[in-house]
Amino acid sequence: MKTFQILLSVPILLTAALAQDEKAAPQMPEDAVILTVDGTPIMRSEVGDQIARNYGQRLSQFPPEQAQAMLQQIQKGVINEMIGKVLLVNAAQRDGLKVEAKEMEETMQDVVNQNLPGSTVEDFLKQAGISKERFEKDVRENLLIMKLAAKEMADLPEPTAKEIESFYEENKAEMKQAESVRARHILIKTEGITDPVALDTKKAEAEKIRQELLDDPKLDFGTFAAQKSEGPSGPRGGDLGQFGRGQMVPEFDEAAFTQKIGEVGELVKTNFGYHIIKVEERTEAKEFTLEEIGPRIAQHLSQERKTEHMKKLVDELRAAAEIVQPGQGEDKPAES
Repeated sequence: MKTFQILLSVPILLTAALAQDEKAAPQMPEDAVILTVDGTPIMRSEVGDQIARNYGQRLSQFPPEQAQAMLQQIQKGVINEMIGKVLLVNAAQRDGLKVEAKEMEETMQDVVNQNLPGSTVEDFLKQAGISKERFEKDVRENLLIMKLAAKEMADLPEPTAKEIESFYEENKAEMKQAESVRARHILIKTEGITDPVALDTKKAEAEKIRQELLDDPKLDFGTFAAQKSEGPSGPRGGDLGQFGRGQMVPEFDEAAFTQKIGEVGELVKTNFGYHIIKVEERTEAKEFTLEEIGPRIAQHLSQERKTEHMKKLVDELRAAAEIVQPGQGEDKPAES
């Protein structure tokens, strides 16, 4: 069954705030309750669900022994994130923050649209293999945390012009835009093929596809790539997004950065196979002035300030919290 990311994406500042000292996380016992946070239980099944949802696919790519070693560290991190989440939800509720039914309905549909566009909540839940109760709980808690964050950060000062200029001067060497291109490609794979006849057949197939594109300028490259490409980007119409020099294998890199925009390039052979490349956009290298990059620096500094504020809040909540692991009494996590 396909795994879906069903939780709302809590802003980066909250993710950073919840990343506490890994040594603070207790090992999971056999009990159904891992621990309680101010009386709120964190269940073993919840930890397992979150690991499967967020890390299952990644873990499946490693040998069993390596995956098991990684799992132990992941469990610690997940438990710590869940502790922080409970603390923030409880704090939001103590502040009288509430989630209205309309907000719930709209947000749940937004999550569905992000994962399965055009589907209903019911269809999404069936595909994801989760209960409506669990989905609603996840959505409600994330909305509460975002409301609390908005309240906490409402009075934080914005970065001053002097702070922005200082950051620019201190990091001037990084205030550059590297040359990049946006391109699509069609790949006819030859990886693993050693038979000369089979290789010639693959090359002929690639040449035929390229010629079809040249013979019919109205033929949409993306649509054709979705039909013909054997690479992982095929379903996206061969779209590779924006990439800089050195990010692709040398043969592909050289072709992409010398090819004219909008043209169907010559066949390019790499260890993956034969590529037909179409460059759609090129961004030249340049150095940003303070005026050009200033707004982005301001956004970065503001985000940094918000992250630090939320981390401090979580630290304070943890310090005052009663975190109890069944059978071991109160467990006060170390300060990060």
